[in-house]
Amino acid sequence: QKDPEQHNNLYTNTDYAEVVSKLDKRLTKFFDTYSNPEYDLWQGGTVKGSTESTEVYKSLYGDQWEPKSEIRPTFKESSQ
Repeated sequence: QKDPEQHNNLYTNTDYAEVVSKLDKRLTKFFDTYSNPEYDLWQGGTVKGSTESTEVYKSLYGDQWEPKSEIRPTFKESSQ
């Protein structure tokens, strides 16, 4: 690795445009496959799992807000 501690942001470096594009597509596909809108806080969802800060979320999203938990399949990354 040329930059193991990630001090250099290569996102805007045109030499890495193809790598950035591939990683962006891979990340978008990941979230399209594995994300659940029910847990998207920016779209009115709730937190996944447990939280000790329920009052913070209630102040942001209303008194009716409650955390929810459910068991989902384990993520397994496919070989690329």
